[in-house]
Amino acid sequence: MIRTIEEAIEWMDDQQTEVHRVGLNKIQVALDFVGNPQRGLKTIHIGGTNGKGSVTAYLRNLFMKHGFTVGGFTSPHIMKFNERISLNGEAIDDETVIRLVNKMVELNEYMATTPYSRLVFFELYTVMMFLYFNEVQPDICLIEVGLGGLNDCTNVLDSKDILITTIGKDHVERLGHTYREIAQQKAGIIHGDADVFIGELPAEAEAEIERICAIEGATLYQLGQDATYEIQSQSLTQGSIFRFNSQDSYCINMIGKHQIHNASLSLLFFQHWMRKYGHVIDTQLEHQALFETKWIGRMEKLSNQPLIYIDGAHNEAGLNALADTMQTYLADKKIKLIYSGLMTKNQLEHVNLLLKMPLAEIVFTEFEHPKSMLVNDFELLVKQHPENNIPTRFSIDWEQELTPGNQDVLVVTGSLYFIAQVRAYYLKKEPLLTDV
Repeated sequence: MIRTIEEAIEWMDDQQTEVHRVGLNKIQVALDFVGNPQRGLKTIHIGGTNGKGSVTAYLRNLFMKHGFTVGGFTSPHIMKFNERISLNGEAIDDETVIRLVNKMVELNEYMATTPYSRLVFFELYTVMMFLYFNEVQPDICLIEVGLGGLNDCTNVLDSKDILITTIGKDHVERLGHTYREIAQQKAGIIHGDADVFIGELPAEAEAEIERICAIEGATLYQLGQDATYEIQSQSLTQGSIFRFNSQDSYCINMIGKHQIHNASLSLLFFQHWMRKYGHVIDTQLEHQALFETKWIGRMEKLSNQPLIYIDGAHNEAGLNALADTMQTYLADKKIKLIYSGLMTKNQLEHVNLLLKMPLAEIVFTEFEHPKSMLVNDFELLVKQHPENNIPTRFSIDWEQELTPGNQDVLVVTGSLYFIAQVRAYYLKKEPLLTDV
């Protein structure tokens, strides 16, 4: 019997199997055992390479402002496991996690007797999420895909409302090396006569999703065609203002051009969904929802004095967005950047991108994670760039680096796991964020 949240998380972490999961049969067998709690839920399935969390956050606020109860399923967490499953923006409580994990203990005893073997971490809390939402019955469940789409645990859903935010080259060893291959995996969540909404995608990815929608009989809506947005202004202190569909102007506080894209995609989807199901849209509430939306770890300000931002730019698309954001908002600042990432990512490409950024100083570091890149590994990659003229250092102690030093601003970026550790460390020292 598991009695504490620490025991619950430790038990989930400890679950291992030597049987590689292929397809969705394993997760379906597990859901059959617990009564198929996923059936009957009103779901919105959200896939894509980047932007899933931000779009989920925008949609949560939009729906909540209009009086809906909203379940949320996101990953990874930044501060605490419970963030992954939420109701109306509030993380699931420890007692409920403990109760559900005890059900998972019973489930895994059963799964161990099947050819599929035990469920592991992501599989376990996917089942927990379905059980929880079945209990509380939200009006809407925003379900974020974990990895890919076609073979993701969440793809037991037959959702009629689907978003694919972006397509980029991440997890290429699992999803494919071309935009077409990756799009094919992401579009695996499209079933039957669904309404499918996509952001601005590479042409090759867009064509593949169009092809799959045609095969499945799904209706495709595209940002840039079915709705447009025009950036009017971008400011660190006053937010970003954009005009949507050549009509209303909206202001958001999430930083970066990519966040204007995410907000616009969310608006396109939300307005269609509300009309589709016969609900009235309050434009004033739309404005409030977008303006108030925040998402921790995404160009999040930790401090004004000194000026410190953290951003989980952990893949090529994220780093390109970060470079654009710094050029737009911090062009007049001398920037010190601290970076760390996982060895499972394409760090050669990431270093290439980092060394092209407008930086006054860059520090490569490592952090507590079994797959963290080591500073020696980064040093070897940087040596491949003898033309690099950014002052570059390698430090195993990122805690000692958490000041801008002689620069105007500090930006800490890389793996979300790294960002989570930096955020937790900083908040222990500075429990109240200053004017954030």
